[in-house]
Amino acid sequence: MSSRIIRSAPRLLLSLALVGGLATAFGTLAACGGGSPGAAASPASPTSAKSSATPTPAGNTVWVVATVPVKLHGAPDRNSAQAALLEWGSQLTVSESQKPGPETWLHVKTEAGSEGWVLDDPEIVSHRAVAKKISDTYRLLYPSEWTVVGGNPLTFTSAHGAPEAATLVIQTADEVGKLPVLPLTPGAASGDDSIQVGDKTYTMHFWKSADGGAEAAVSFKEGGTAYLFDLKQKGRATPDRALFKSVLQTVILNPASAPVPNPTATPSG
Repeated sequence: MSSRIIRSAPRLLLSLALVGGLATAFGTLAACGGGSPGAAASPASPTSAKSSATPTPAGNTVWVVATVPVKLHGAPDRNSAQAALLEWGSQLTVSESQKPGPETWLHVKTEAGSEGWVLDDPEIVSHRAVAKKISDTYRLLYPSEWTVVGGNPLTFTSAHGAPEAATLVIQTADEVGKLPVLPLTPGAASGDDSIQVGDKTYTMHFWKSADGGAEAAVSFKEGGTAYLFDLKQKGRATPDRALFKSVLQTVILNPASAPVPNPTATPSG
């Protein structure tokens, strides 16, 4: 199947300083490449750059895709006070954007009525609507227009006629050896890459399918559960790695045993 290649540091509560790689994936989601958040860049100095404000159409919405609570700031500044914590999957209404330096900040309102600023970073928020899938052994966010069928395995399918032409299969077992043999569709191996799922990094494999499509998959065991995540796309020579990574970046494994964040804790940064 696949082998774990790196163990990353445990995720901390995020300040809105993450940079990185969910952009291509959820379309203008901006998710899921995936992986643990990179090191935060230095805060922009208020005196070193002029701020530019851009009105945002009423009703514009983003969704929180970070898997740990995110700091909602009182001002468009990484060092500003915390106004609230934003949880995974939260829906936010955007009223304005500002660019006080190289980064873009969004002024948002939560469904509970809290207002503040969040960094417009694809590892933090998605501009593409997402839906939640919650099971006993994992949680993830996926594009809301995808359809979901089955139990175990569970199959997600992109909208009919969508350019991504994607089918995502998730299956669990008690041992990796009990998961389906890969690839699910006959094809020739076309390389490997690393992928972040939870707080660990695993090997992701790619195939060029005999039917003219492409397939990517990762399988591993975490705790008492073995997982398989497999993405098949029609009419592609290679899989959309950014799409696959973006979805997997939103995954929370074994949610019942995951520690509950302390709401009084101060997020890093």
